[in-house]
Amino acid sequence: MSSGRNMSDDVTQATLWRASGLTYFHISFQNLFAVGVVDSMAVVNAFGMAQRLTLKRTDYIARASSWSTVFMNWHPYNDLGYSQSAGYTIDRNDVGNPQFVESCPNGASLSTCPSSKFDLVLGLSATSPLVNASRRGLGPFASPSSSSDSSNSSSNDSNSTLQDVVHVMNVHSSHQSPLSLSPSHPSVECIVGVLHFALQASSTMFDTDVLYDSTTSLDQSSQLPEHLDAFFCPGGTPSVVRSQTHPPPSLCHVTIGPTDRPLYMVCLSRYIPITDAAELNPLELVLLEQKNLRRFVLAGICVLSRVPNFETVRRRLRQLHADATADPDSTYATSTLWRPTLAQLSALTAESSVVTELSTHTLFTCLSPKHVLQVLAAVLCERKVLLISSHVSVLTTVGETLRLLLRPLQWPHVFAPVLPACLVDCLHCPTPFVFGVHRTLASTALNVVQDSDSTVVVVDLDADGIECHVKPPPRRRSHAKDPRRYPDVIPDNSRHPDDTPDVLPQAVALEAALRVLVRPEVECSDDVSWTAAPAAFPDADILALFHQTWERMLDSMEEFSFVLADDGDSMVVFDSIGFLQQHRQGDGATLAFYQAFLKTQLFSHYIATHGLLGGLGERYR
Repeated sequence: MSSGRNMSDDVTQATLWRASGLTYFHISFQNLFAVGVVDSMAVVNAFGMAQRLTLKRTDYIARASSWSTVFMNWHPYNDLGYSQSAGYTIDRNDVGNPQFVESCPNGASLSTCPSSKFDLVLGLSATSPLVNASRRGLGPFASPSSSSDSSNSSSNDSNSTLQDVVHVMNVHSSHQSPLSLSPSHPSVECIVGVLHFALQASSTMFDTDVLYDSTTSLDQSSQLPEHLDAFFCPGGTPSVVRSQTHPPPSLCHVTIGPTDRPLYMVCLSRYIPITDAAELNPLELVLLEQKNLRRFVLAGICVLSRVPNFETVRRRLRQLHADATADPDSTYATSTLWRPTLAQLSALTAESSVVTELSTHTLFTCLSPKHVLQVLAAVLCERKVLLISSHVSVLTTVGETLRLLLRPLQWPHVFAPVLPACLVDCLHCPTPFVFGVHRTLASTALNVVQDSDSTVVVVDLDADGIECHVKPPPRRRSHAKDPRRYPDVIPDNSRHPDDTPDVLPQAVALEAALRVLVRPEVECSDDVSWTAAPAAFPDADILALFHQTWERMLDSMEEFSFVLADDGDSMVVFDSIGFLQQHRQGDGATLAFYQAFLKTQLFSHYIATHGLLGGLGERYR
């Protein structure tokens, strides 16, 4: 495409395509959507009044997570939205800017295609045959080369492209599970990188300095993700501050990295005052002289780890901050040129036990047990879930905890607990997701949610709130008085079935058990056998409770799954009709949950991968 788009006219371009044997363009088959068709006729009476009658009707179908083939082309109108959000032109004659799709097999690249990760935003698994085929076989026009995972763009450029930032988003596939129910593993080198960043005083770009990199291979190529600048201040932390007093430092952690190699980053940020008059514009000089408003730029140090040992890394960074602040000779608080000493760097990168330092305490501090169960039910039904909080670290911890509580089930769709400002438009993602945004981006995110055609569960972690945002179906005006004769007419007082939260089976009993674990001093206050609550939060008991809940739920499905084998090939068939039939006489909410759950990729993947091995629950007992 890069060769054809710079031609002077359409005739020349058409000649190029025909010379290469390309005579037509055919949109590939897909079953993600089924087009609806309505065949009708109008009968006009003597008074000229028309009555439209429907002769044939085929409903529009959106298969959500049950699709098996997807679009293998990128429609040009999609570039309009991304060009507006990313700030680039789609003018064909402007050769200095990228136009439409670059030479990338996965679409929407705004640079030189640093990595094939955009398909993950659409919820496509990295193991999908279609994705792998496109990555292996598609490249620039008239070139045998395929897409490359390398990038020539500098990490110092703060104006990261959409695909660059998506490359470091944590989008988990169903074949990857970095977290474990086991608390620790043998000691290994888990710290993979240490970076220092600072905003340039005269621009909006970050200077990034790699202080430690354990991923460097024999050819000196680093495996650390590039374009991390969007995560240096993902929300609530401005890169430039004008103030009379020194802004306070901050310490937050986020989850980043590609699908098969997630990384966990902890950032210690501080503000450096700009004292050189040559680096201040005339207005800033006036503000400094008259109101003593100084300009501060963001700087900081980031530690990247292979495991979510957030507390260990945070403790080390807090100690570094205390030592550097207490040192009278240190330029830590006054210069962007400060770097940690060798001893301080060694302390940051010291080996430690690989520990999954995730506590459910944060989740149950933000949400009541009832709301926690509603969020987990939404995740199990593969709804779109949006987390909102005033704290970046809370978004990360809650998102990772939700994923941990699902085990042995695994979330197979897009997962980004902290969404930077430049990626808020990813809320238009057509597939299920778990996204999180900072409170400062909540208004923009909710505007996107209001336009969504599917249910979006919005979770307010600051106010312990949960809402289901559903776009109501279009209403039709009708003069019919009897709605039974016109079932396609929606009455004004109708309620959309998706505007209420999903409910887990046995939710009442599960909520009661959680309340005893989380608030024993309240729930057990009248119990004669109850003693003072232990100091430690009961993480192990909570994990075990959810583990047993999912185990019982999956064990009840075992008798309805059948393994079919032929010449070494095996597949699992699940009798969903028979399974749902036994729940039709029970609780309607439980039936609705199972009807949604059985259609999910989460359930299909579990049945396909675990049903072939025997009993569904035996491997986790």
